[in-house]
Order: sequence, then C-alpha cells, then structure tokens
Amino acid sequence: MKKNLSKKRKNILIFAKKIVPEVGWNEKIYSEISRKYKISKNEIYALFPNFIDILKYYLEDLDTEMIEEVKKLKINNLKTHEKIIEIIIKRLEKNLKDKKLIKRTFFTLSFPNNFNIFISSTYNTVNNIWYLANDNSYDFNFYTKRLILFYIYISTLIFWLNDKENKIDKTRFFLSKQIKKTSSLKKIKDIAGNFINKFKKYSY
Repeated sequence: MKKNLSKKRKNILIFAKKIVPEVGWNEKIYSEISRKYKISKNEIYALFPNFIDILKYYLEDLDTEMIEEVKKLKINNLKTHEKIIEIIIKRLEKNLKDKKLIKRTFFTLSFPNNFNIFISSTYNTVNNIWYLANDNSYDFNFYTKRLILFYIYISTLIFWLNDKENKIDKTRFFLSKQIKKTSSLKKIKDIAGNFINKFKKYSY
C-alpha cells in the first residue's frame, strides 16, 4: 500500500515536471495533469494538497537523484574541493534537459513567501554535497563551510541558468574559479552579502 502510494506520488511529479515549464508552479498544475494524463483532480489533491507540496517533493527528489548519481562517480581519491566540483557538475549535467523547469522553480522560490523553502532546500542540498565529499566536521567549520558552499552553489546555479550553451564547460570553469576565490576569504558576512545581492538581481 505504502509502495503503491509512493509510486503514485512519483508519477504525479513526473507529470508535473513536464507541465511546469509552460504553466509555472501554481494551481494550474492540477487541471493540466488531470486533462493530459486522465487523473482526477481529487486524487492529485489527496496526494499533494497544495502545489507547494509538489514543489517540495521535487526539490527533495533532486537531492535523492544527486546522491544516487554521485555513488556512480569515482571521486574517492580526489581532494575535497575537487569532489565538490564533480558533485555539483554531475547534478547540473543530469538536469540540462530540465533547465527551463529549474528556472521556473528558482523564480517561484524567489517570492518572499517561499524564501524559507529556498533557504531550507538549498541548505539540505549543500549539506548533502559536503557529506558526499566525505566531510564529517562538527565544529564551527561545519556552519562556515556550508555558508560558503551555499553562496558558491547558488552563484554557480545562476551562471548555469544564464548560459545559453547546452554544455557544462563554462560552468565548470566558473565553479572552479568561485571555489578558488572563496577559499581565501575570511569574512563570511561579505560572502553572504554577495549572495543576497546576486539573488535579488536575478531575473530571466
């Protein structure tokens, strides 16, 4: 029963991912899924009472997918910063075909009432990246590293979304440069301030 419910939720997410690039994250998702895939709106609402619930499920699924993909990478012998680069690049490569979907998602998360979801979901992503890179620190560096990587990851994501080429080379170079640059920065407030300014200015 639980397995069947999980499968239904996954199917709804698959359908939503096809629809969101055109209609965005809003209530239209329900009627479009119902119309295109012959599923009653009541059933969709039972699984996801609000479209934000589908959005949250999508964000969680992105992390789950990233974790599974990274397991296939041979990065154990790399340095930590090299592992981080490979993990982020793999995540972006896997989603090249969904760039418009991610743009829509990023736009929705930029709304003030969704900012908490943006912060918590991005923190979870960054936290997963550090663990995948085999970083197990629990001292002050635990928070410092995550704040820095938060900024690096979002900056890289913005660069990638604005890159019109269907390749990852420029993004890899940008990411490497960001990591090298931030490794010498000591004032975390400056890093956070730069990130906030970039986030506010982002548009498409």
